[in-house]
Amino acid sequence: DLDSQCVVAVSGGHHMSAVLTDEGYVYVWGASGLSKESLHETSEEIEAREEVDHMIILSGKDSGETKHDRKLSKSVPRRVIMPSSHIRISCVSAAGKHVLAVSTDGHIFSWGEGKNGTLGHGNRRDVNIPMGIKYLEPHFIANCSTGVQHSACVTLDGSVFLWGFGLYVFFLFFS
Repeated sequence: DLDSQCVVAVSGGHHMSAVLTDEGYVYVWGASGLSKESLHETSEEIEAREEVDHMIILSGKDSGETKHDRKLSKSVPRRVIMPSSHIRISCVSAAGKHVLAVSTDGHIFSWGEGKNGTLGHGNRRDVNIPMGIKYLEPHFIANCSTGVQHSACVTLDGSVFLWGFGLYVFFLFFS
């Protein structure tokens, strides 16, 4: 329950938001790209989710149809379940439809929409659970940042890594 947590950082993008607590937990809401199995939910949140998991499409070619979507945008913040229960997060960044999170031991994780390589996994696939970025494993990551279609991180020794849609990275880096 986010109400009982002390929030130390917040990040928001066009489609989602994320907060970091002083205990190293990440909470997300909106189009987080996470499967429901990757989110911690209380029984009250499960009941609320079940009420909104079906929606009516109000416009477009499917107007009037009922749609069921396990990755439907949610308005209730829920805690992200990391790959291991001992992982605590020190930095989080959300933008577009993807999230980066840096652990206290310097590892970086990503999830959400993989369009244009924004997740850093060497492909363009979506990932619906937090996944470590293997290419960056040899480095101690100190900070991270996300843009609509790109991502970045800084290592403890000051190296900068940028990935995703090149046009945005060019303007971010040089303007």
